[in-house]
Amino acid sequence: MEIARYHKEWIVLATKLGGGMWAEDLVQDAYIKILDYKKQSKALMFFTLRSVVTDYIRKEKVEINYPCLDHFPEEVEKTLDDLCQQIDAELQEWHWFDRKLFELYRDSGMTYRDIAKETTISLTSIWKTLKVGKNIIKDKFKNDYYG
Repeated sequence: MEIARYHKEWIVLATKLGGGMWAEDLVQDAYIKILDYKKQSKALMFFTLRSVVTDYIRKEKVEINYPCLDHFPEEVEKTLDDLCQQIDAELQEWHWFDRKLFELYRDSGMTYRDIAKETTISLTSIWKTLKVGKNIIKDKFKNDYYG
């Protein structure tokens, strides 16, 4: 595998992308994912590695369950709770399909592709629905988000 000649560079890249101490394992996972491709290139490895690291980060955050929230001052924690309640109230105003899809994405830690596999909803439909939903929330709560 010619891509493996750059193994040290891939580990550095995985570390910089957020893989931390798991960078070498993530690089190995990326190698496995590209084994079936006839033409293996640095670009393919880069995008595959980025995807593997992103999936790792997303899943790790779900498993960690945000322990840093325990360290916020009380007033910040109350503000965050209020914001979460306002967002939940906003979601109740949405069409049932949009609300369920958004809640599934937000609460499960699943990727768009995982949701598509599990629900048999097209990836395009999921992407468009969640993009619109995220924009609605960003627009409605931008003052709370940014400042």
